[in-house]
Amino acid sequence: MVVVTCDVCGAKASPNTEKKATSDWIQGWDLYTESRNSVQHSIRFLDRWDARRVAEFGAIHFCSVACKDDYLKKAA
Repeated sequence: MVVVTCDVCGAKASPNTEKKATSDWIQGWDLYTESRNSVQHSIRFLDRWDARRVAEFGAIHFCSVACKDDYLKKAA
């Protein structure tokens, strides 16, 4: 069982997140890649919750828009 927590405040998603992923929770990816010639930092968000992708590499989860905004301020 995967427990989804907010990457800012640590709040836990409901245990039934797979079936009832909430409209409040926001899912996305924070990816950082570095090559010999460049460095790229990319943050992307899904328009809906996808329970099959919660544990993918670079996945980020937020319980609210306020937590997402706080994360983006710190990432800049």
